[in-house]
Amino acid sequence: MIVVVDSYGSMYAEQVEILVKKYLKYGADTHKEVGIHAHNNQQLAFANSIEAIIHGANRVDASMFGFGRGAGNCPWSC
Repeated sequence: MIVVVDSYGSMYAEQVEILVKKYLKYGADTHKEVGIHAHNNQQLAFANSIEAIIHGANRVDASMFGFGRGAGNCPWSC
């Protein structure tokens, strides 16, 4: 697995798209899956996770109610 990591929550959708597509290309020969781990500093973690899925990522890292370092991780609630 190759993971797009936005540790500082500073990425925008365009950057996520570029990285997911790039990682999918690099991982194609070895059949690696692509995922995303996004922090929520700009309140974009959920939107960026959806953007990654749209472009082919099939793993999303999230935490219950967004608990995590700083502004938190991509929020997920039951």
